[in-house]
Amino acid sequence: MNLLLLCVALMLGCVALTLFLYQTVVRKAFKTVRSTAESVATLRFLGTLETDLLAVCNDTLAQHFVMDLVSIFAVAPLIHKMMTWQLERSMPGGYGMVLARTRLWDEKMQLYLKKNHTMGQKGVRIRQIVILGAGYDTRAYRFEELLRERQVTVFEVDKPDIQNGKRKKLASVIKGGLPDYVKYVSSDFNLGTLGKDLKKAGFDQKEQTLFLWEGVTSYLKAEVVDATMAWMKANSPTGSVIFFDFKRAAAYRDPAAHHGMKQAMAFVAKLGEAYEGFSIESGLLDEWLAERGWLLTLHITPKELEQYVWKSTGTPLCKVAGYQDFVIATNTDSNEK
Repeated sequence: MNLLLLCVALMLGCVALTLFLYQTVVRKAFKTVRSTAESVATLRFLGTLETDLLAVCNDTLAQHFVMDLVSIFAVAPLIHKMMTWQLERSMPGGYGMVLARTRLWDEKMQLYLKKNHTMGQKGVRIRQIVILGAGYDTRAYRFEELLRERQVTVFEVDKPDIQNGKRKKLASVIKGGLPDYVKYVSSDFNLGTLGKDLKKAGFDQKEQTLFLWEGVTSYLKAEVVDATMAWMKANSPTGSVIFFDFKRAAAYRDPAAHHGMKQAMAFVAKLGEAYEGFSIESGLLDEWLAERGWLLTLHITPKELEQYVWKSTGTPLCKVAGYQDFVIATNTDSNEK
């Protein structure tokens, strides 16, 4: 009888501890996230803790941009499990999408850097990378060996407050300090000064360039996206490429029919941000790009993105949000000077 009571007491204790951890760590962690940049870093950090190597996120620097509460406790399997469960509950598909798109762009960026890609008969070698709305992106540091080998200059574009905090944090954790091939460009898309700001930082419009625009266009008005696309077209030579994602127009018309859209809109609103409504009709992507002088090279749908979070068992680690598409487009006939 005493043994039975002891087992019951232990079980109740475990339940109480689990509830305590859920309330004080898990819910608090997501309630106190201060920006979308921090939320994405948190998801990437949680992704580094996945045990299936086929689905793990390789952003080993993400942990430095999350709250101490998360970085300390999330390493415990139980807490990690509760956090990913809470994520799927509050923002369905968000965790899977961030993990998958991080793996997607990691893979494609390294591929484009390692091999000369071709446009027709003309070989192209990427010499510059421009990360638009860089936030807490860490590819410029994680891919240091490859970037130095290929002699690539990286321009990180974002607002000064994000950049200052990021540089301070990375300078304290990267052995040898910040790499000299990374240039920090303070700029705001809405002010229309991107070209001037990049040129001031040393951007060379004659060099083949890879533009990465990850998780940004949703927060911009259509005219700002068009102006930025036009600038990239006019100021990069043939063979330059852009990696970007966009919200499907249908997701705004019917959020409930696109996994996670309603909750994503509510989440960014809670952070004091908002989707500005930029979107593309997914079925008209080729035409949309062609009108702006870009050739569609790769189009990944939400369903296709799931392959980047497949486990070794052949099943997805988690669901992926159903409202975002991913694109690689090539500058085919630029206004070279």
